[in-house]
Amino acid sequence: ARSGSPDMGKANVVAAPPPGVSAPGPDSRAETTRPEKWVDDPTGLRFEHARSLEGHAKPVSAVRFSPDGTRCASASADKSVRIWNVTDGVCIATLVGHEKGVSDVTWTKCGRYVVSASDDKNIHLWCVDERLRVEMGRGETGHGSPNHLHDSNRVGIQSANLEHMDTPTSTDPKYGQCLRVFTGHTAHVFCVDVAPAGNILASGSCDETVRLWDVAKGTCLNVLPAHSDPVTSVCFSHDGTVVCSGSYDGLVRIWSVATGGCLRTVAVFPTTATDGNDTHTLRKENTIQSGSPPPVARAVFSPNSLFLLIGTLDSTLRLVDLRIKNASPVVKTFVGHVNHAYCVFSGFAEVTRKNNNNGKSDEKSDDDGGTSQTYVISGSEDGCVCVWDLQTRRQVTRVTLSSNRMGSQSEEGDEENAGGANAQIENAPDAGAGAVVGCDFRNNTLATCGLGEDRSVKIWTVLG
Repeated sequence: ARSGSPDMGKANVVAAPPPGVSAPGPDSRAETTRPEKWVDDPTGLRFEHARSLEGHAKPVSAVRFSPDGTRCASASADKSVRIWNVTDGVCIATLVGHEKGVSDVTWTKCGRYVVSASDDKNIHLWCVDERLRVEMGRGETGHGSPNHLHDSNRVGIQSANLEHMDTPTSTDPKYGQCLRVFTGHTAHVFCVDVAPAGNILASGSCDETVRLWDVAKGTCLNVLPAHSDPVTSVCFSHDGTVVCSGSYDGLVRIWSVATGGCLRTVAVFPTTATDGNDTHTLRKENTIQSGSPPPVARAVFSPNSLFLLIGTLDSTLRLVDLRIKNASPVVKTFVGHVNHAYCVFSGFAEVTRKNNNNGKSDEKSDDDGGTSQTYVISGSEDGCVCVWDLQTRRQVTRVTLSSNRMGSQSEEGDEENAGGANAQIENAPDAGAGAVVGCDFRNNTLATCGLGEDRSVKIWTVLG
């Protein structure tokens, strides 16, 4: 679950830690409270808090940057989606129309539309085309006078797909209007993603299905009987030909968008699922002794779609090489965060810095003389966002939401340093109160959101 609000169905889908997982001793290096001063690790990252985006009345379940990184969208248990300017923190619009809390939000590749998924069992497609906003003279001038944009002025889509809607006509929608409501799921809609072409969207629901939708027509193209538990994650590949789904049943499945057929199943235990004659396991020896596979919180393709990053509710991220067929496809594990109860976001972050790579092989030079390096990021239930070096698996940063500045972390993230914090969090009376459930990264900027009293979205910038 990504929110603890009563309005959010995800609060009703909280799983206990997998059987067989024992809490390590008190010598674990992970802590729920970090020191005021941080070790200045030159190979790590430093973030500085830039601003807080305030306006939501209830916990924020998801935050996503627009493709160009100039705006971000946030989904909340207050039934709304807000669109923000990243540079000044101004709320451009508040999209209101869902009848219950909003679980997830995502952008189309063109940046002119957002899609929201809600506990009201529906999915909404909204127009947030900046050109139309400027032409109409709309937009919020401050938090005191929100520009609520309801779906009561819903208009139709006349074109075959979103790309044909790039040229405004007299029949085109107005800024903030709801273009489509996709109905058909029989339970809370947990997650949503849009294909790169913008013509198909995928949704995952607590009804245990994945649905593929025609964006222009608003019709359901296929219902995939995907899992035996709620679907917690859906993600398209970079070319939109396949979509992956993750579930509380501990499985990640890859589906053909064209046929709806299941192409591959990746299971957390070797006895659960196979791909032909091959068994794929995410199990690491001596980590989980017995019991059911840990629920999948998040599954996302790498930018080239050759890998999957899978987060599970045993406080572990695993990088799966999809090119490996006859052996365990797990090539890297990342630990050090806390994730036992909520479906926190995780993904990849490409950081660009001035050219000073010191000969590191995992950094690549850009045309402007700088270097870019890929990291893995994840929310955490101890109130942090954790960042790992993709190549070394070392945890280099923990961004704490309660702090205004974040240095870098020099200790290594390994399999042993994850459980101490888990044990402390589980024993706390309000274990999920400060959980960071949403994070996104683009253009050297990090956005975070979480549970608890602070209902803001926080924006962080990379230093150096």
